[in-house]
Amino acid sequence: MKAVKVFGIAMVMVLAVGFLASGEAVPEKGKKVSEATINGAIQDGRYDEALSLLQKRISAGEEGEYSLYLKGLVLYYREDYDGCIAGLSQLMKEYPKGKWSYKARFRQAAAYLAKREYRAAEAIFEEEAERLMSGKRKDRIAVVYIKFAEESISPPDKLTKPDYDRAYRFL
Repeated sequence: MKAVKVFGIAMVMVLAVGFLASGEAVPEKGKKVSEATINGAIQDGRYDEALSLLQKRISAGEEGEYSLYLKGLVLYYREDYDGCIAGLSQLMKEYPKGKWSYKARFRQAAAYLAKREYRAAEAIFEEEAERLMSGKRKDRIAVVYIKFAEESISPPDKLTKPDYDRAYRFL
């Protein structure tokens, strides 16, 4: 009976050590930092670890735009609003037309709000509202709707019947 108890305790220890080692895995030098590792650190609130991993990723030139956005996001979560604003400014400077630039602008505005710098936040929101409601953007969206309507009328697949009701709803 004593041997079973000792074996059970030994198994728990081995599993615990293995679990802890796998949860805090920091990549070796030269290895890529996985997105899952970074996301896990962010979701668990291990912001210092996430920043360290993101810095390695940025230094290695891996997914620069997204990594810079995540860095700004982590700084925002840490309530380092000045760092967040600076980091996201760097993103917009390096990737002015990037996929994450608009989201970065809104996060910057949120950081200004958290700092109670309402005029700066208002300026960003006003600029983005003008962009979102501009005639140019409305024209781009209209082109997308027309494309969907045309695909509903004449589907690329010969087996699919035209859906005129769907096309009508798009227009």
